[in-house]
Amino acid sequence: RGHFSRVALLGGPGPANRTDSTDEGMLQTTLETRLEGVDRVLAVNDMSVVALYIFAQAIISQLVSGPKSVPGYSYEDAVFLARTFSDATIFSLAWFAAGVVTGIFKRGDDDGGLKS
Repeated sequence: RGHFSRVALLGGPGPANRTDSTDEGMLQTTLETRLEGVDRVLAVNDMSVVALYIFAQAIISQLVSGPKSVPGYSYEDAVFLARTFSDATIFSLAWFAAGVVTGIFKRGDDDGGLKS
């Protein structure tokens, strides 16, 4: 009553209970299947929104910081621009990877979704 049995927990599908060596092949097959089922338009739209959010955040932080002490383009501006582009790229790719793993980029005809 209110507690778990150790025997019941050990009997689950965890890694300690697997005896076959095909886990790596299953993972590769699963990822290939999910990549083939990706709706590219949906993925690109999502990644674009994520990148635009990063760029908007950078623009707002520049506007809030006030005027520059020295007008013109400086080394610090180049570093800021490079950092912003790399942040947007990394975050968009991470969003895409998470979407592929969770399956949110599936085509509508693959999962029986609503058709219009």
